[in-house]
Amino acid sequence: MIFLPVLAWLIGSGEQIDIYAGIVDSFTTATLDVTALQAGFTPLIIGITAAVGLFVSVALHELGHAWVAQRYGLQVESITLWILGGLANLTAFPRKWQKEF
Repeated sequence: MIFLPVLAWLIGSGEQIDIYAGIVDSFTTATLDVTALQAGFTPLIIGITAAVGLFVSVALHELGHAWVAQRYGLQVESITLWILGGLANLTAFPRKWQKEF
């Protein structure tokens, strides 16, 4: 949780928005107005939204691992979320390679 404000600031900084707008422009025919994206509180909103979105997507991903493990009869000890990733700790590994895959 301490890293989320730092990540929001990094993503919402002016240089990052230029880079992201360039990436979006390369995939679409429409162009983004970078000056509008850098005006007022918009960079802060973009940064907060991206940081929270990253955190939520990692949490959902790890919950998916835990759900599949429980579906195969394995117990989940805990789920640990780190800065840019997570880990679902299982009590045991599956013995069959198909279940682990």
